[in-house]
Amino acid sequence: MSSLLIQVGTAALAAIALMSIAHGASMDYPTRPVTIVVPFAAGSPTDITARALANDLGPILKTSILVENKSGAGQIVAASYVYRAAPDGYTLLLANLPNAIAPSAGARLPYKDFTDFAPVAEVASIGLMLATSSAMGAKDHPSLISQLRSGSGTLTYGSGGVGSVLHLTTERFNREVNAKATHVPFKSGSQVLLELAGNRLSYSFVAMNGMDLVQQGKITAIGLSASKRDPRHPELPTLSELGIPGFNASAALVLVAPKNTPVAILRRLNDAVARVIAQSGFKSRVQAIGGVTLSAPASLDEVSASIEKQERDWKQLIQSQQIQLE
Repeated sequence: MSSLLIQVGTAALAAIALMSIAHGASMDYPTRPVTIVVPFAAGSPTDITARALANDLGPILKTSILVENKSGAGQIVAASYVYRAAPDGYTLLLANLPNAIAPSAGARLPYKDFTDFAPVAEVASIGLMLATSSAMGAKDHPSLISQLRSGSGTLTYGSGGVGSVLHLTTERFNREVNAKATHVPFKSGSQVLLELAGNRLSYSFVAMNGMDLVQQGKITAIGLSASKRDPRHPELPTLSELGIPGFNASAALVLVAPKNTPVAILRRLNDAVARVIAQSGFKSRVQAIGGVTLSAPASLDEVSASIEKQERDWKQLIQSQQIQLE
């Protein structure tokens, strides 16, 4: 019995020692550079946001903030890398919701979805522009809806891949207007813009940098998926204003960390990100993307609840639309 008590006591002391070390590390954090991993290529809206965040986060945390691009497989490459990283606050992911993972791919992943990460902070949401090709001839929302409803599925739309934000946003739109169209996946949203401008797609949701093509007359802008108009392009109405009440299908940019990252570190980061978002310089750099709504300060619990709700809502869309992710 005494031997057992000694073993239990030794184990308890070891656990306490480890907790003390972790607490001490949390109190000293950060003592070296922090890396924000971006799941898309340089120049993408997520990348631009990450670099603006890194620029202003460094002085607050008094360390260098690095940005590392790990694009591929619809965020799987970046998310897997961060999920397996040490839970010490030095490797973070700027996740982009929605992002659905194919069951065949998910079976080989260490995580289920972004609820399996530790929440840090919501950064921003980015609305998408609904646009049509010039060949389609739909110059406004009513004419687009008319063609979508009478096209018998012959019309096409593009996305940055199955389960991507462009794919799921279009499916949400199709559900709301009772439309049928054929999905054509590509490797990136920039490819979708090129195909749309080349009249090889009928319509698509695209990033607001597509406004250059609108001004050149190569595509037609119909509406914005965000909850409010973009101040840089106030002439573009929201889809809610065009007759789809409450339509809001923006890409949410959420900073997350590996599971089991100490709460003290998460709180330190949460507070620092909130301070960055409040700065005018950060606002101007990120809002230049177009369609951007900066997030309000939120606690770790609130960020976690938001991620869970978004994952749940998008999965319900996948089920209702019978979207095949494989």
